[in-house]
Amino acid sequence: MNDRRSFSAITLVWLVVLLILPAPMMLTLSLGLPVIHLGNIPSMQMGVVAYTWMLAAVLLSTRPRWLDRHVGLPHIYVIHGVIGLLAVVAALAHDLFSSSTGLVKQTGTLALILLISLACWSIVFMSGWLTSRIPLLARIRA
Repeated sequence: MNDRRSFSAITLVWLVVLLILPAPMMLTLSLGLPVIHLGNIPSMQMGVVAYTWMLAAVLLSTRPRWLDRHVGLPHIYVIHGVIGLLAVVAALAHDLFSSSTGLVKQTGTLALILLISLACWSIVFMSGWLTSRIPLLARIRA
């Protein structure tokens, strides 16, 4: 596969994951939301984006062969990692700007803490990049 075709395939995958996948759910949420919740739309949309990107990261973690043929496994790994981190940031924005209270807020905050913990664990222990540069992490990982 030549570089131009590979670049266009990678760009297309990025556009689909970042923009096209969340769009139907965001549109459905925006059009079907009662008027009383209109002030919470940005927070809810960030939650939808975070959820969609998490699902995309899970899909990419399965290493689909049809995508591997067009983009290549190293690029799939990069997209998986970046989308996962962007999903954590979107989930954090959703939590910070949400006006929910009570049990909904508590369970959402607990889920966010677990998600951030999993992301930190994955960054530290599942990628050799960080552990190869910080000896303490390499000893903990071993």
